[in-house]
Amino acid sequence: MRYPSRVVRRLSLPAALLVALVGLSGCTPQKQSNARADYQTNLDRKIEGSRLRTLSLRTGAGSIEIVGEESRRTIEIVGIVSTHAETFGEAKRIAGEVRLNVQAEGTENPIVRVTEPRLSSTDQYYSYDLTVKVPHNCQISLEDSSGPIEVGGLVSGLRIENESGPVSVETVTGGIVIQTAGNRTTVKDASGHLQIKDGAGDIDVAGVTGDVEIQDGGGKLVVQNVSGDVTASDNPTGAQMKNIDGDVTLIRIEPATSKIQGVTGNLSYPSGTQ
Repeated sequence: MRYPSRVVRRLSLPAALLVALVGLSGCTPQKQSNARADYQTNLDRKIEGSRLRTLSLRTGAGSIEIVGEESRRTIEIVGIVSTHAETFGEAKRIAGEVRLNVQAEGTENPIVRVTEPRLSSTDQYYSYDLTVKVPHNCQISLEDSSGPIEVGGLVSGLRIENESGPVSVETVTGGIVIQTAGNRTTVKDASGHLQIKDGAGDIDVAGVTGDVEIQDGGGKLVVQNVSGDVTASDNPTGAQMKNIDGDVTLIRIEPATSKIQGVTGNLSYPSGTQ
């Protein structure tokens, strides 16, 4: 837990005289109004179970990193909460209201939800940075409202629902489903069926073994080095695809705005609904 350090400065003789003169003249120095304060605290938890199969996470304002480890048998969450308010007391109060709420602890399928604090003014805000270490064969389901997401090292599948913030997934097998409102989504070195539904952010997919389905409302769409069929739809700016060992189907994506290279299967541009 960090507390702001108190800094004491000694007045030089001229500065001391100046303060004395101001007091004699009947004027007092004005105190600065709306002072602001920062506060930080830890947000840590260990979750044990006889055989952890799934983990459901519900998170909010902050970044989250999920790391799968082959030798791990428990779930370990390490985090830092940062708050900002008009006073130190309010900043500390907000940090204390951010908690890890664990349901079904000790079972195969625990649920972790981060409780959100009460903010009483627009001058107050908070965020938290979480690192979640899990057994690599634990299937992860994450619902996140904002902030960057990084996931790696899983072998039993992944599902992400994200309202805002970039998403980065690497070395995940067992199938991936990502639904995001739009920012930037990156998937590399994955296997299994990959499904992405994106609002208007950039998408970069590379090194996937399995079929790929992408519904993309806009932004840059790049897919390369895929062993499987690729189906993409609804991107008005077109698509860039290279080295696809399978069929490529582009629905409501114009050929004139797309660049497709190295497709071993069929390439088609149907205009119907996916």
